[in-house]
Amino acid sequence: MKIESFKDGILKIDGQTMSIAEAFKTYPKEVRGIYTFVNNAIREMERQDEILHVENIEKIRQIKGKVKEIFDELDLKNDMTYTQICKIFKYIVTSSSYDDKIFDEKQELYNANISPLEKYKTLEINGIYNCLIENRSDCLGDAVTMSFLLRCLDIDSTYITIGDKNFQNIHSLVRTSLFGHKFYSDPTTVREALQNGITNLDDCKVIMTEKFYKKFLKDNNLKILHVYSPIEFLEDGQKMNFGDEDEKN
Repeated sequence: MKIESFKDGILKIDGQTMSIAEAFKTYPKEVRGIYTFVNNAIREMERQDEILHVENIEKIRQIKGKVKEIFDELDLKNDMTYTQICKIFKYIVTSSSYDDKIFDEKQELYNANISPLEKYKTLEINGIYNCLIENRSDCLGDAVTMSFLLRCLDIDSTYITIGDKNFQNIHSLVRTSLFGHKFYSDPTTVREALQNGITNLDDCKVIMTEKFYKKFLKDNNLKILHVYSPIEFLEDGQKMNFGDEDEKN
C-alpha cells in the first residue's frame, strides 16, 4: 500500500481516491499508518495556512491603502449610486489588463496543501490584489474587485459564475442589487471589446437588467452556477473600514 496524498478530506492510495473511513475499511491492517499520514498532512496544512494568512494580511494592508487612493481619485462622495457604479466599472476596465498567467497561479493554489477555507479566501484576496496593486486580472479578479469596491461604498454587490450544464465555459461577473432589482456587470468582456475597437465605455455598457441578462443566458445555453458570499476583511476581529474613516468617526 502506498499513500500518495491527503487533500480536502480525500486520501489517494495506490492511485485510488477514498475517504478516511473507506481507507480504514479497505486496509484494516494499515490503520495506524493511515492515521499517522493523515495527522501529519493536517499539521502541515495548518502550518501552510498560517504562512498564507500572514501573506494575506500584508496584501489586505496594501489593498486598504489603494482603495482610499482610488476613492479620492474618482471623487465619489457626492455622486449618485449609479454614477459610483459607472466610475468603479470604468476604473476596473481601464486600469488593469487581462493576464492569462493568473490561470496557472490559481491552479497552483488549488493544488496546494492548504484548507478549503484558506483557498477560498486567498483566491478572492489575490484577485483583488492582482487587479488593484499589480494592474493585471482575469474574469474572477475583475468580478471580485468590482463587487468589493462597491461594497466598500455600501452598495449590495457580489460576484457570480456562469457556465453551461456541463460546468464548462465558466465565466465570472458582478451582480448588484439596487432598489429591489438585480443588475449584472461584465467588466472583462467589455475590456476585451474595448481593446478590439468593438465598443466604447458609455454608461449603458456598465449594467444589464436581470431580464436582459437571463435572456442572454438562455439564448446561449448558459446558467448561473453559483452566487458567492464574499469574505469579510477583518481588523482586530472587527470589520475593516475601507471608506473615509475620519468622516465616520
